[in-house]
Amino acid sequence: MKCILWFAAACMAMVCTAALTAAERPNVLFLFSDDQRADTIAALGNTHLQTPNLDRLVRDGTTFTQAYCMGSNQGAVCVPSRAMLMSGRTLYRVQEQLKGQATWPESFASAGYRTFMTGKWHNGAPSALRAFQERRPFSWVGWAIPTPFQCKTCHRQGRVETGSL
Repeated sequence: MKCILWFAAACMAMVCTAALTAAERPNVLFLFSDDQRADTIAALGNTHLQTPNLDRLVRDGTTFTQAYCMGSNQGAVCVPSRAMLMSGRTLYRVQEQLKGQATWPESFASAGYRTFMTGKWHNGAPSALRAFQERRPFSWVGWAIPTPFQCKTCHRQGRVETGSL
C-alpha cells in the first residue's frame, strides 16, 4: 500500500511540475541496485566501507532505508521487484513485462523530463523502449555474459547504434 501511495504521489508531483520549464524542474536521479542493503553505504552507518560518491548522494538526496521486496514468483527476484517499483503495483497485480501498465518514467516524460536508463533490464524490450527515451548498452539476458553480447541502443529519433558489452 505504501508503494502505491508513493507512486500516486510521484505521479501527482509530475503533473504539478509539467508546467515548469526545463530549467525550473529539479533533476532526478534514481538508482536501483539489486540486492544492496542500506548498511552497505558508509553514510548510512557502515564504518568498514568507503563509498564517497554514494555518501554524497545520500547527503544531498533522499534515501530509502526501509524498502523491502514483497517477494517473488520466480528465482530472479529482480524481475518482479523492478516491475513493482516501475509500476507501483504489488507482486500479485504486476505484469512482469509491464505490458499495458504505466510506469513512473513515462509519467516523468509526460511532465517534460528526458528519461534515461542503463543497467540490467529483464522486463522486456518493449517496456524499456516505452518507458525510457534514451538507453545505453545493457544486458537483456543477465549480467554474467561469457561472450561479447551485441545489443542495440535505440533512440526515439529512429537512430540505432550497435555495440558490444
